[in-house]
Amino acid sequence: MTQNIAMLSSAITLAASIGADLNFNLIRHLLRQPYTSAVMMLLRAAETLSSFTLIGCVSACMVQSGLSLPIDLAAVAIATVGATVVSAIMSRRGAKLSPAELIAVKTLKEEIRDEVGRELAGLAEAVKCLAAENRMLRESVRELKEASERHADAIDTLASDVKTMVRGYHVMAEVYRHEAYKRELLALQLREIAKAKQELEGRRKISVFESALKETAGILQAMGFEVEVHTEPGMPAMLLKAGGKPVAVAAHRAFALDNKKPRRFVTSHAIRIEVEAAARLKLPLAILIANLKNGRRWAALIPSDKVASFEHMITPDELWLDTAEAEKACEKSLDLLKEGLLHATA
Repeated sequence: MTQNIAMLSSAITLAASIGADLNFNLIRHLLRQPYTSAVMMLLRAAETLSSFTLIGCVSACMVQSGLSLPIDLAAVAIATVGATVVSAIMSRRGAKLSPAELIAVKTLKEEIRDEVGRELAGLAEAVKCLAAENRMLRESVRELKEASERHADAIDTLASDVKTMVRGYHVMAEVYRHEAYKRELLALQLREIAKAKQELEGRRKISVFESALKETAGILQAMGFEVEVHTEPGMPAMLLKAGGKPVAVAAHRAFALDNKKPRRFVTSHAIRIEVEAAARLKLPLAILIANLKNGRRWAALIPSDKVASFEHMITPDELWLDTAEAEKACEKSLDLLKEGLLHATA
């Protein structure tokens, strides 16, 4: 049975190999190059397999028959070897190409070589470009890393500067709050000082005016009048009496008059309380003006029937002129006041 299988395998291999070798060109045209090569490789593999099978069968038979080889098996071996040799010869013969095909194959090889050369050259150039780009990329990465390190250092420095500025800001804010507190305290002290100064100035003026008023009252008393002095608000400055009877309501004004400020107005509004009192009591209105610079007094008398129409008067120059005539004129105004009031009383 094994011998028959070996002989069948040899016959099939022989027929396939011879057919393939004789019709190599046809197979090459029908099949693509990879498939043609694959078919031929399969045939050669089948021949090799059949040869090894035959050798195995021969060896087994020789062992079984005492190293003697049967004639039929020897014939199969010879046929198989012969088939393999014929197949190899036919393969070489069938594989030969015509001159035109050789030229075409040579041209194709050259084209393939040129194309492969161009592709390889292009690939080499691409590899060079990629290498250059790789170097540039590594250089860019290195520069980027260095720049990142520099930026990190700059950021650290900036963060440190910001922290320093924040600490300085807090210190300045604390100093500013302290200074603001000091300014507020100083402003409060200044307001208190200004208020105290104003109060002191007011008291001084009141004191000066009251002193001048008392001096004027003393002069009137020396002239023979009984004088009631009122310093409380809403009351006339003085009420003049003679023999216990009111004879006039007296208004008193005091100014610091000199050649720089020689005149002042005395309006009805400024002595409104005295004007209203004189009109209500139907008494004459005596206006006495004191010059705080030299102590002179000037007196003016407004009759009772003209009190309601009084508007204003201007201080005379005799109050500040440094002449004997001016001083005498002031004294004469006091004498005229006395004569007018005592004459009205009589």
